[in-house]
Amino acid sequence: MKKSSFSFCFPLRVRYSEVDSQGFVFNANHIVYFQTALQEYFRGLDYDFATQSSGSDFHTVKIVAEYQAPIGFDEEVEIFVRPARIGRSSIRWEIMSCSAGSDQICSTGEIIWVNADRETHKSTPIPKELVEIFRAREGDNLES
Repeated sequence: MKKSSFSFCFPLRVRYSEVDSQGFVFNANHIVYFQTALQEYFRGLDYDFATQSSGSDFHTVKIVAEYQAPIGFDEEVEIFVRPARIGRSSIRWEIMSCSAGSDQICSTGEIIWVNADRETHKSTPIPKELVEIFRAREGDNLES
């Protein structure tokens, strides 16, 4: 993964409550960072996925985090997010954290969402409006 393959970056500074006894970001907090950056990605799209009028919503079905380098207390970090693949009813997100102003990759991740009917919880197609928004933002970086 390279920074240049992402259209979105969310900066943050590590707070004391997010580190473990070794002084590094506790492993589960990487996933919190991923989810926070993903929410900010959507804020930038001006699309509220939590209140879709389509009667569907996204369910997280997979989260993977891989750690390459520690992140310390008060360190500035950049979290990069992109939808890597959009299927009929699923989205595969790629996420990467780096030390701010550096190419040092601290962690990488993958989140898979499935769009599901709110009442039956069965998969349903992703709204075309949202797919078009992704395509406009991501261009050729998006697999189908």
